[in-house]
Amino acid sequence: MPFNVLATAQARAFAHGQVKFVYSNSTTCILTYGNGDLIKINGVWRRIPSGGVSITNAGLSVNVLYYAYAYWTGTAVALEFSTTARATSTAAGNEGVMVKSGDDSRSLVGMVYTGSGSAFFDQPNTRWVRSWFNDNGITGSAYSGTNVSTTNASMTLLDANAYVYTLLWTNEVYDQKIYSWASCSAVGAAQYFQCGVNGGLTGAYDVNSAIAANNYMSMTDGWSAAVGADGVYTFQQFGMTSGGTITFYNKMNVVSTQRR
Repeated sequence: MPFNVLATAQARAFAHGQVKFVYSNSTTCILTYGNGDLIKINGVWRRIPSGGVSITNAGLSVNVLYYAYAYWTGTAVALEFSTTARATSTAAGNEGVMVKSGDDSRSLVGMVYTGSGSAFFDQPNTRWVRSWFNDNGITGSAYSGTNVSTTNASMTLLDANAYVYTLLWTNEVYDQKIYSWASCSAVGAAQYFQCGVNGGLTGAYDVNSAIAANNYMSMTDGWSAAVGADGVYTFQQFGMTSGGTITFYNKMNVVSTQRR
């Protein structure tokens, strides 16, 4: 059977790509096998080699979101990074493929957000490499044993060491759960603990009353929602007290997502 006929038959069950864009190290990402080796580029199914297709961070700026696009050189699949947004192709033979806006020769395969030194990150508290294909969601977590105290009577951002940094696709649903021990110096004071994203509060707060000065209490909160755009989402914790000084201990932040 000719390759293009076979490839088309094999790919029908896998949308427009069997591949997966993944983190390799701090300077390199790879387009590799997901559930096969095919990707549709400009209306034609192309195979990636067994070793995948790599791309480095050479020339990238710090703290910038880049989309990763695959294209056909004439002899092989190659990758490029671009800040140009993605769009759904309406070109004949390429309908429905997510491409670089205005350029059907570039098929979307992923996105990255560059950190210090333009490095790539994919670790428990920083998920800044995502694949368009074969990526159902991510899990991130952070823990901090640093004690953080505040006398503020308005919600205040807590320990940055407990932030979870993520890169999410439009309509991706996140579920955030936060945990901490807390104590307050003022008997009867209300202690508040709440989820947040990108510096803003989400959901409703957890509240406890200090039954004794500096008595330890467990605090938890959670919230789930869908994001409205591709981008960087930093998951945080907020706290406050109605009186005295509240101290938060052993903070945990757990985020999981589901694409839809």
